[in-house]
Amino acid sequence: MTNIVLGSWFTFTVITCIFAALKIEPPAPHPDDDDRILVEDQTSPVGFKVPNFPDYPFDQKLLNDERAECCSLRTEIIIGVIPCVLFGFGVVVTGIMEVVSHADKIVAEHMGGDV
Repeated sequence: MTNIVLGSWFTFTVITCIFAALKIEPPAPHPDDDDRILVEDQTSPVGFKVPNFPDYPFDQKLLNDERAECCSLRTEIIIGVIPCVLFGFGVVVTGIMEVVSHADKIVAEHMGGDV
């Protein structure tokens, strides 16, 4: 019974988190906040730098202007949901098989047969 509950909980929690992550918006910076996470820097390839991190050199040849997107957001969601559902289904089926096996033993004991 534990596997059924755990598999269901895992599946619903992961799917909820995947779709809830799409709703999260970055917080607006407070106007009085002097300790900004990003500082505008024209020498940076992305236009910003993190002031708390030291500057490490990197190879400019590795950067390109094209966005390295291998798949759409919908595809990423599907790729995340399918393994989650399969794993949760597997755990739930394991729990169901355990309950059925236990029920078979009880029926066999009362009927006088061997299992």
